[in-house]
Parts: sequence; C-alpha cells; structure tokens
Amino acid sequence: MSKNKATLKLSGLEPLIVTPESNFVNVGERTNVTGSRKFLRLIKEELFDEATKKKEREISKLAYSINMMEVKMDRHFQYPNKLKEIRTAYKKYGNTFGLFFKNTIENEFNFYDNLMDLYKLNTVPLVSPLNSLSVLTYKFKLIETKFDSGIMVWKIEVTPRKKGNSTWEGHIWIRDNTFNIDKVDLSLQKGGLLKYNEFRIQQEYAFNEDSVLLTYKQVFDYVEKSGRTSFAGKTTVVYSNYELDVTFPKRYFSNEVGVTTAEAYERDSSYWDRIRPEPLTKKSSIILISTLLDKKSPNFKMPLAIYFSLKSSNP
Repeated sequence: MSKNKATLKLSGLEPLIVTPESNFVNVGERTNVTGSRKFLRLIKEELFDEATKKKEREISKLAYSINMMEVKMDRHFQYPNKLKEIRTAYKKYGNTFGLFFKNTIENEFNFYDNLMDLYKLNTVPLVSPLNSLSVLTYKFKLIETKFDSGIMVWKIEVTPRKKGNSTWEGHIWIRDNTFNIDKVDLSLQKGGLLKYNEFRIQQEYAFNEDSVLLTYKQVFDYVEKSGRTSFAGKTTVVYSNYELDVTFPKRYFSNEVGVTTAEAYERDSSYWDRIRPEPLTKKSSIILISTLLDKKSPNFKMPLAIYFSLKSSNP
C-alpha cells in the first residue's frame, strides 16, 4: 500500500511545492521602500535592524488577522430533535471567535418552517418567505422563469412590506408546481441581529440518487463593525453522502451531542488537501462543508466537514 508523502504547498505568483526531495529552499518576505515613508527613512539611514523589525511586526499583524477553523464530522440525526456530531478531523488557525456556524447544532436554516427560531443569530424568530401567511409580511415579484433539466424554476424577488427585525430580503428560486426550494439568496440587516451588522445566506438544493430533494450547499457571509474592531467572515457548506432511514442503536443519543475522536487532531496538510471540495485561494481562504437535513426528513447520518475563516482589521 502506497503512502502519501507530506508536502509543503505555498502560493504566490506561482505555486511552490516543497517535497523531501527538494533542495534547500529559502522563503522570505520581500519588502520595498515605496509603501512606507518610515521604512524608506530607516533604509536611507541604514537602520536595517529596525527596518527588519518593523516589517516583522507588520507581517505578524497580518497573520493574526486571518482566522480559520477546519472540521470534518459525521452528523447523526433522529427525528424530531435527537442529534450527535462526531468530529473526525479538527484544526484551527488563530482565534475562532466570531466565526459563524462552527457546528450544526445552534442554528438550523429550514425555510420550510413558518417561523425560523435562530436564537443564536436574531433576537426574534424570522418569518420564512414560505410561511403560509407570508403575503401579509412580504411582497413577491417574479423576476425570471427558466428550465433546469426539464424542470421549470421561478426566480422570485422577496421584499418586506415594512422594515423590521423579523424579515428576510433577497431572492428565492422555486421549482414548478411542487413549490420545492431550488435556491435561496436572502439577507438580514442590523435590526434584530444579535452580533452582526450584516448577514447573508445562500442555499442550493439537489436531488439524490433516490430523487429526494436535499440541501446541497449553504454559504454564509457576515460582517460586524463595533467599536475599534471590525471583521468580515464567510462560511461555505457543501452537503453530501446522505444516508436516509437509518436505524440507530438504543441509547445511541445522550446529553453529549458533540464528540471529538483522538485522531481528529493528527490530520496533516495532505489529508485536508484531499478532502477539501474547493482549494483555499487568496480571495477565498475559507470553505465550509457540512451536512444538514430539514425537520420533515427521516433519520439520517452523513459525513460533515466544516472550514471557517475570518479576516479582521483593527483601524
């Protein structure tokens, strides 16, 4: 059986992959005098040690402004509310404070519920655009009609009839006369948000091999500006490998809803490179993959991998 060799992968103008067979590699931070008057003065005065320390402080500050957490887990659910998450891989970088959706327990974004009780996100329950009385809360406008694999999909604009702390705004995509959700792109403003100034969710749905429509992807964008600190975060969730109608052993679920295996902390970079559905990039240094099922679905279990990142700045 062959083993994957550990490699170091660095990004720049071109990718750099360092293997055990590579010769000596010197990695450094290039600096110039055009970006800072103070740095220019230090170079002119030949105060090279002080100039080097200045750049080291700047690089360190940038490094600490990027926070990311990676988790891979199995999520087991039994209707109506029994849940167990098993982390099989875990790694974090920097401070994970402020990252949203670090597990699937605290918030469940089920737009099929009339009222969405997202107690970790909003001060009051949110009225779903699919609420049976939603016409009293929202105005709807048909924006586009198209066919997707032979199925008619309607893109509908959702606008609150009046601004408040319990309404969404954006677009939903509905499949033909079944009225199943195809996609969601909805936002919340400061109003009732507990922590963030802005919050946006995008959802995508897809059929599995048994023609069951399930959540496929979920993306969160969130911004907070308070005091001297501000940050913007993004969490991307890809749902996969559903197992439906699972029979769990007796007493499988307990008060312990989250478990981390001993091997979870030992995963190396090649492991994360292998399981990421999308590579980490400069513009997207976070990816979150997870799994979730709405309350109307039967018992299920599935692998779940979550990747979080947070970029902050202190003006």
